[in-house]
Amino acid sequence: MEMFNRELGLTETQKEKVSAIFKKYEPEMEKTMRPDPEFEAVRKRIQAEILMILTPEQAKKMEVMEERMKAFHKTGRGHGPGPEGEFK
Repeated sequence: MEMFNRELGLTETQKEKVSAIFKKYEPEMEKTMRPDPEFEAVRKRIQAEILMILTPEQAKKMEVMEERMKAFHKTGRGHGPGPEGEFK
């Protein structure tokens, strides 16, 4: 959540909505915390819901953030951002 706020500059209302989206899908995410079709389907639903509450500028930033995360995972460098939430 912190990474979304920092990267996208969410408003307080957007923060509340994004938090609610993550909470809504938390049980499904916990069941399938591995990269498989079920996980990808849940991730895409979350992404679609978040995109609906973002401004066009924020949506573009989210697309860039998603691409960086995909590239990061392809390098085999880990399972997420570092301690500061950065993908280097």
